[in-house]
Formats: sequence, structure tokens, C-alpha cells
Amino acid sequence: MHLAAAPEMPSSFYWDAYCELETERCVGMGKGPIPVSKIREYARNPELRLTLREQQAFIIVIREMDITGLNVEADKAASRMKGTQKSR
Repeated sequence: MHLAAAPEMPSSFYWDAYCELETERCVGMGKGPIPVSKIREYARNPELRLTLREQQAFIIVIREMDITGLNVEADKAASRMKGTQKSR
């Protein structure tokens, strides 16, 4: 399934889930991705009543959000490093 084929869900549904899943990250030398196992577990929550197709789409959407967020943070960190190096 591709992201473009994801069923329509309110964007707040994905954002709320993403914010909640952010607490499941592994943090060591830096911020790691949200484990797929935790995303899958969240999607299978019976209270959400997601179909199998919706669960698959949910996993894809949250992973895409996570990748984008990590890339934005990496870009910001790189910019800060460049700024620090120039001021020396």
C-alpha cells in the first residue's frame, strides 16, 4: 500500500497518535525512530476499530511523519553546527 492510497482520516487523528507514539522512541546518542512494533501495536488497539487496510495505512502515515520529523531535526542540527563553526 502506498501513502496515496491511505484511507481518509482526520489529520488530528494521525497527529495525536504521532505525539503519543513519540514517547516510545529509543534515545541514546540521538533520537531514534519510533519502533514499528509500537506503531503496529497502536494501530491494532481494538478501541480504534481500524480495518486491516486502515491499520496498514496508519503504519505508513506514522512512519512517513516520523521520517520527516527526524529529517527536519537533523537539518536543524546541521545548521546549528555550521553556525557554530563559522563563529569560531
